[in-house]
Parts: sequence; structure tokens; C-alpha cells
Amino acid sequence: MWKLKQGDIERLNSPRRPHLHLYYGDYMTLKEELERVKIRPILLDGSSMTTLEDMIEEFRKCLEFPDHYGRNLNALRESLGDMSWLGRKNILLLVKDVQKVKDSEVNEVLISYLKDTAIDWAIPADATSGFSRLSTPFNVVFHVNNKDSSEEFAQKLDKYADAGYWDTLNNYWNTTE
Repeated sequence: MWKLKQGDIERLNSPRRPHLHLYYGDYMTLKEELERVKIRPILLDGSSMTTLEDMIEEFRKCLEFPDHYGRNLNALRESLGDMSWLGRKNILLLVKDVQKVKDSEVNEVLISYLKDTAIDWAIPADATSGFSRLSTPFNVVFHVNNKDSSEEFAQKLDKYADAGYWDTLNNYWNTTE
């Protein structure tokens, strides 16, 4: 059975890059392993992100955006930049079944917005920016459940997330199904 290694745990609790992590394998194994090491991810469902509007709604629902949230890309970017209402010192998003996100624009926005958000959260914010925040770990685990999907999504990460901003949590090319 696959287990998170100490280095994996440290990466998921760090504001340093890589911020985006690809996991290929059984979703319940991943979820149970995160719980075992006391990491509480915020779950998003890739199968609910068929359009940009659906993706925005999935973020609103799962991240409990405030009532004044505008339900558009600008509001999404702004809300991702300030999630103080969550009261977390470490933010880990787990996007289940990301291989079900088929729309290329949704993939581009999903990856690039989350990469940019992680970079922003890694830099302390002072009161001149409108709010104050310490450097905060913001990481994303993209879950895929089959080898072909993992290779396909790795290509999307390469395309939208520059080298050095993503890695794998397991050696998914050598994992047997």
C-alpha cells in the first residue's frame, strides 16, 4: 500500500514550490493517507467542472466563499487571494478526478489560477495590500485514477504551470493498476 513519505508531508505543509502535485491512483488511498498524517484537504470534484461557470461554482461551494462573491473569474481570483474565513494556517486543495475536466479553457484557468494563488500565498502580505498575512502554505493535489490520464494531465501541467511548480506524490509511471 502506498504511503506518504516524510518529504511528501513536508512539501504539502510548505509555502515553497512546487505547489501543484499530481497523484495517480486510488482516491480513497490518498484521502486515508492524508488523514493518517493529519492533513485536512479541502475537496473539489473535477467531474463537476465541465464549464468555467461550473468550475467557479465548485470553488464557491467547496471553499465557502462569502455571500458577496461575484461568481466570475475576477471574483474567483480575488477570493482565492483572501480565504481568511477558513481560519486555516495551511491550505491544501484536493481536486478529485481532475481527468474529467475536459474543457481546455477550464484546465488552463484551473492550473494557472491555482499556481498563481500558491505563489501569492507564499509571499507575506502587509497591510498596504489591503490585508495582512504571513507566508502560508497553499498546495494543490490533482488526483487522477488511471495511467493514461496521469500522463495527459502531466502534459497540461507542463503547459500551464512552468517547470518547477509541480511534481508527483508517487511515481505514477511505475504504479501498477
